[in-house]
Amino acid sequence: MTTLECDYQIKLLWEEDALQRNIAHGRGKAPARKREVAQLVEQPLAYRVSEYEFCNTTTSDFDAMYWNSPSSLGIDDEDDSDVEEVVRATGLKCIPVPPHSPYLGSDAFLLDYYISELSPKCSLSRINNPYLYTLLPVAFEFEPLRNALLAAAANELRLQQHGEFEKLALKLRDAAIRGLRAHLQTAEMDWRGLAVMLMFCFYDISDGCAPSWITHHKMALKMLDRLRANSKTDTSLKALCEIYFVAHEVMGQTAWENPSPVRDLLWIPHNPQEIDVLTGCSRQLLSIIHRISSLAQRIRQNTFRANDQLLSEKSALIQELLTLHQVPASGSNDLNVVQTVAEAKRLAALIYLEEKLPVVGFPEPRQIDPTAIVQDLLEVLSGLPLHNAATLWPLFVLGVSRFTTHDQLMIVLSRLLCLEQSRPLGSICHARRIVQGHAGDSPLSIDRYQTSKARISLA
Repeated sequence: MTTLECDYQIKLLWEEDALQRNIAHGRGKAPARKREVAQLVEQPLAYRVSEYEFCNTTTSDFDAMYWNSPSSLGIDDEDDSDVEEVVRATGLKCIPVPPHSPYLGSDAFLLDYYISELSPKCSLSRINNPYLYTLLPVAFEFEPLRNALLAAAANELRLQQHGEFEKLALKLRDAAIRGLRAHLQTAEMDWRGLAVMLMFCFYDISDGCAPSWITHHKMALKMLDRLRANSKTDTSLKALCEIYFVAHEVMGQTAWENPSPVRDLLWIPHNPQEIDVLTGCSRQLLSIIHRISSLAQRIRQNTFRANDQLLSEKSALIQELLTLHQVPASGSNDLNVVQTVAEAKRLAALIYLEEKLPVVGFPEPRQIDPTAIVQDLLEVLSGLPLHNAATLWPLFVLGVSRFTTHDQLMIVLSRLLCLEQSRPLGSICHARRIVQGHAGDSPLSIDRYQTSKARISLA
């Protein structure tokens, strides 16, 4: 063993001794700890406290992160291991939750997925997202809604090729149905129950546009009419339920072959020109589209006395659409996307009007050029991301319009296919099939074509 000589006269000192004697270590300068401590003490307490975050957790919160708690929904060990494996494979992290939280085990993972992945896809604004800031606080206190939200998250994972979540999604949905039924048996109908119906429609539309969504939607409209007259609650929950169900009815009427009688629209007091972050358009535009569908229904029923009456009403609607000014909600972010989607839907409404309200056998002054509007709409859509689901209705209107050329139709089909690949929802799938059948590029049978239209969702 070779001994090393000390060429630099190295001396070992205790740190406290060096501090007292003001001796520097190595290449460092003389320590100034006392001065730094004095500066920290002089800082305001509020400034220092703001740097800390406190989280009340225990080891059990992290142990239960990837599997269900004993109080969960009765999923067996085999299902449990499947869920655990998928959770780890996705790479998504589960947020730690305190012991008193209703979200434990796999529920905590689904909650995290709902917050970080699912809800941002359903709103044009990250700041004013009602799926987060309206529904989630209610779900924390109302178990049926909580189960419905988690079921929607599990079903979304299933749609993203994680079939292991299918059974969990069904069990959560069944738990929500049982919970809502028990709630309605022991209490009066309220807006929380209607919010559960909203999530049932959400689930059914995602799940292949199952026919049950029409049943839930009709029931929800009856509940909405009753609650408007008889109850009071938080304005944001009212507004969310109203815009969701009314928008689905209005947009659905534009596609359904045998629509139900068009109802009169009644809005809760609200700025009619404000762009809703769920629908991507204003309530005023929805009202105009609703009136177009109502006129189209009257044409089918031959209730017009003369074409001049139709021409007068059509001209008034065109003028309203040409002068319509839609404004984003205060505090909204992504203003460019919000305004672009709203403009796309305004242009689509003009095409829909020309498609549904022909004036036959009467000289009609041309107020707009539908072919030019089709091109304008395609240019507006080109400025939006391919995965933006709010473009579904404008794409559908273009896809079934007689004013769209074959080349333009191929662009529409390409965007619908990209939309479906990014998020394989039943509503997008049905819209793409109908447009493909309209283009003659699909062996879609007539019966299947009509069935798809009967339950399609375009909101």
